[in-house]
Amino acid sequence: MAQEYELIGKKSGLLTAKKVVKTEDGDKLLCKCDCGNEKLVEAEYFKYGKVKSCGCLVSKSKIKNIKGKRSGKLVAIKYTGKIENHAAIWLCECDCGNKVEVRSNTFTSGAVRSCGCLRSESHIKDLTGKKFGKLTAIKRVGKDKHNSQIWLCECDCGNEAEVSAGNLTTGKTKSCGCLLTKARKKSIKKALDVRQDKYVDGTDIYQLSQEPRSNNTSGYVGVTYDKSTKSWKAKIEFKKKRYYLGSSKNKEEAIEMRKEAEEHIHGEFLKWYEEQNNK
Repeated sequence: MAQEYELIGKKSGLLTAKKVVKTEDGDKLLCKCDCGNEKLVEAEYFKYGKVKSCGCLVSKSKIKNIKGKRSGKLVAIKYTGKIENHAAIWLCECDCGNKVEVRSNTFTSGAVRSCGCLRSESHIKDLTGKKFGKLTAIKRVGKDKHNSQIWLCECDCGNEAEVSAGNLTTGKTKSCGCLLTKARKKSIKKALDVRQDKYVDGTDIYQLSQEPRSNNTSGYVGVTYDKSTKSWKAKIEFKKKRYYLGSSKNKEEAIEMRKEAEEHIHGEFLKWYEEQNNK
């Protein structure tokens, strides 16, 4: 027993004695090999150098050079210097761009043929030739940042578009954008038709009573702030003509200019318009 404990921390070849372990065959040294494996060794064998590795030294002498060889999508690049279960570990590059460490025996037998992407691709639904709205899927061109498959599609209008598989199958995307353009044009035309009767003598009655836009800093239509002059400017538009009313450092004064102009310019016109509509 004393001999085993005296050897703890000592090195024999690639082996380093770590601790004493009791077995059915007596006390043995649990040794850690430089390759990373562990091995139980008789104290006598360790002490006199009869065992110098976990077995990887023997394996290394039998390592077959597979550099440049191919297995499926994998190409062996270089031996890593590692041994696992008496098999050399090779760094391989996959056709998809990933790199992976593979045991030589699984590489040469064809048991491992990719970094794992082949397994992932087997779950990818083939959309080639299928139609979604106006789009026909042509080919898969990659993935987006959310790992969704992207398909190159041809639209009935002749344009091409890259669309995620999810957007195609759920019907979220049905064209290259031409459907949206048509819908937008139709919506604009409808809005113009609705407001057409609001145009009188070149004036948009709707605009005369519109609310300020959300980006209007004054809170009143026709009054804006000019940063270059650091003043509030008042303007008004009537019968396709724009009138500059003046400016003021005081916002309230600029608003009053606008109100006076509305009364003067719009007043009679709106009064006449209401009378015409009430007839």
